[in-house]
Amino acid sequence: MAKHRIFLIVEEDSARKMLQQKLQKAWGYDVQVFSHGGAALEAFDVAPDVALLERNITGVDGEDVFRELRSRHPWLPVILLTDEADVNPAEISALGASDILPMPVDFIRLEIALLGALRYSALSREAHRLREEIGDRISSEHVVADSREMQLVLRLIEKLNGREVPVLITGENGSGREEVARAIHLASPRSAGPFVTVSCANIPANDLAGALFGYESATMHPTQQQLGALEEANGGTVYISELASLNADLQAALHGVIQRKSLRRIGGNTDYRTNV
Repeated sequence: MAKHRIFLIVEEDSARKMLQQKLQKAWGYDVQVFSHGGAALEAFDVAPDVALLERNITGVDGEDVFRELRSRHPWLPVILLTDEADVNPAEISALGASDILPMPVDFIRLEIALLGALRYSALSREAHRLREEIGDRISSEHVVADSREMQLVLRLIEKLNGREVPVLITGENGSGREEVARAIHLASPRSAGPFVTVSCANIPANDLAGALFGYESATMHPTQQQLGALEEANGGTVYISELASLNADLQAALHGVIQRKSLRRIGGNTDYRTNV
């Protein structure tokens, strides 16, 4: 099994050597060390699994190096090392870092941060590979080479890549609307989430609200409560075919869920978060 590759970018000589020894000799990682950010950037054409970067490095500022690394490899987890004793957790989210650890480094915290970063790195690489594979499959299987219309559809799908927007797909029956919807889902950051289909034309009008929003009531046992498609697909995509079959009230309720990212099941009085 190949060793995980780590870039270690730390300016101070003794700290860099101590970290390298722990990472390489004690934990068995393949470590490439740099004393300044410029040299690291020159080597970053081939990305490692994780980067450990001193935030306050001189010369090229550590945060500038961090932003450049992420622009080249958006999936790359970067653990920032800082001289500051107190680290505000909000900073981690704001910067987009995998973690921020104070120096001198607590090796238990470092090991935990590395394991989490390596899991994220593996998942991100696999998602990237699948998106490329899916894109190739869409190109080869769903687009007829001499059809300008389907080439346009493919270009539109590619434009949606990475965007978080509702999509309206129109076309005659049998024209492949669901296949296009599935292709959009598979080529998106939501590809690991569920893809749930609601066929409005095949569901009795009185049952459509429950199929979308679910059911609950104070007298129901929790096991009797029913999730709707908009909760089942949380983190993924809902494909609603024959949308015009929904009456005006249901269309308005659906619009509200998309805007608020929350819903209330039929018969209930609790709002549930859902991101679809």
